[in-house]
Amino acid sequence: MTPLADVRTALHAALVEQLGYVGLPADSIHAIAPDELATPTAWIVSPFGLRPEDPRTIVAEVSVIVVVDGAEPAQLANLDDLTAAAWVALELVGTATLAGPTVLSAGGPNLHAVTVSGDVDVDVRTLCPPALELAELPRSIRR
Repeated sequence: MTPLADVRTALHAALVEQLGYVGLPADSIHAIAPDELATPTAWIVSPFGLRPEDPRTIVAEVSVIVVVDGAEPAQLANLDDLTAAAWVALELVGTATLAGPTVLSAGGPNLHAVTVSGDVDVDVRTLCPPALELAELPRSIRR
């Protein structure tokens, strides 16, 4: 697996655990966007953004979308709990940084969604970069 796949796997496991505490079944929590949208649901957004966090660390900018059907008052009332649980899941594998409303173009006007984003360490750069040394040129190349 790649480091990004490891991040997705760890985040998905954390989401299953945390969203399960607020009543979202494991089969409604997806590692990638589901083919069919059945609410309530959550999934990890692709692709991840990568950036250097500091001189030593590379982080993945990861987002989770939580969606409910606003036509059902119980789901809409549960959106805060689902958002908080997704935030905690991101905190378990990295650092949650932002949660905000999200507009979805599928499913009609009753869908309500929140995107929870965070940073997860993917790679650590060595403190001692390799020293470059001049190679001795073969005699046939020397002048």
